[in-house]
Amino acid sequence: MSGNLNTDLNPYLNALAEELGISLPPAGLDLRWELADRIAGLIKTDPRKLVNILYRLDIPEQDLATLIGKSGESPEGIADLIIQRQIEKAISRQNNRTASGSAGDWWKD
Repeated sequence: MSGNLNTDLNPYLNALAEELGISLPPAGLDLRWELADRIAGLIKTDPRKLVNILYRLDIPEQDLATLIGKSGESPEGIADLIIQRQIEKAISRQNNRTASGSAGDWWKD
């Protein structure tokens, strides 16, 4: 993959941070903890909103069910699923851009 993965992920991470109502730490190193903290709050105050967010982020229900079955309501585990899914999306988009030759030509194939 060409480019820096962190740079490729920035638009997705920024959108995610906006959705969850958090600000990203400067280096992104504390992203997991910021997400986990916000997720814990949603579990307590508005679990329906959390489910809607997870659905819109395309978090696989089976992965979520497996996580909850193993560790209960794990905000850190849910944060990991979100980050993992965003990385998968960024890699897929990058691969599709590379395969088609241009980000704007994907529909021509």
